[in-house]
Amino acid sequence: MKSKPLALIAAVALIVAATTSTYNGMDMASLTPSSPQLKPDITATELTATTKTSTQAIEGGKLTPEITNIPLASNGLSEMRDDVGEETDDGCNDICPDFLKSKKKDSKSKKDKKVKKSPKSETTSDNGEYTDSFNLEGCTFSSTGSNRYFILETDYRLVLEGEEDGENIQLTITVLDETKTVGGVETRVVEEKETKDGELIEISKNYFAICTENNSVFYFGEDVDIYENGKVVSHDGAWLHGTNGAKAGLMMPGIALLGSKYYQEVALGVALDRAVIVSLDEKVSTPAGKFSSLKIKETTPLEPSVEDFKYHAPNIGLVQSNTLKLVEYGYM
Repeated sequence: MKSKPLALIAAVALIVAATTSTYNGMDMASLTPSSPQLKPDITATELTATTKTSTQAIEGGKLTPEITNIPLASNGLSEMRDDVGEETDDGCNDICPDFLKSKKKDSKSKKDKKVKKSPKSETTSDNGEYTDSFNLEGCTFSSTGSNRYFILETDYRLVLEGEEDGENIQLTITVLDETKTVGGVETRVVEEKETKDGELIEISKNYFAICTENNSVFYFGEDVDIYENGKVVSHDGAWLHGTNGAKAGLMMPGIALLGSKYYQEVALGVALDRAVIVSLDEKVSTPAGKFSSLKIKETTPLEPSVEDFKYHAPNIGLVQSNTLKLVEYGYM
């Protein structure tokens, strides 16, 4: 419903005049329908139903009367209909005073103003969330050293044991006194030897180097020998940085940040292990001791249903890998 303030004011003024003893110096009790102060075509009965009031519109600087019908109800004004002008874009009609127009315009602009919400963080696919490209060109690599959770020093060794599928597994990790150049980078050779119920099932030689600028350990590939009955039967999982499009991955960041996601291996169709740091202070109890450790969840798009959890203790390294737990560590 559009509001016409001048028409309303005029109507209220006449109603007040008709219901009070005096108005504008006149004795209202002495007035009759034939009194000259009232228009001759208005009766008291008509006044209670429909009041004809004149409104004033400004036209060319002169005041001219207009007639507006204002229906009345027993409980007051229920509706207003008039022809005093069209409502303008600022929310007022063309007879509104300038100060009223400006107030209505301000009110409308405040009402229309919407609070801008901060955009939600976009979530990409799992592949997009994991960093798979690293600024290797900006690194000066060393084949010897360590960071808080990874020791890359000759003769350092970790031994983990546990049971998987009813079989006793032993994993021995040894930093060898060997290096290998991979993609132009001198890397340290770390041997992993795995036995099942005392039988050798795998030996892999893994190639790592430390970026001295940020102390992150990068993984440049591995050579793999899979054994059955004491003989090599496969080299599944082998890859090297710079060969067949494979690229080095991040094995252990120099600064561990909760929620960090990164690829450890980037060899399409061969090795695509990726990691996310899920805890910075995970309590782990092993035969070798109790540790507050970094917890990492590892997955691969090559086996979407498989999840591995690894725990790394400060200044020690890997202390638990799924069910395998640390039983021995130190320099040989």
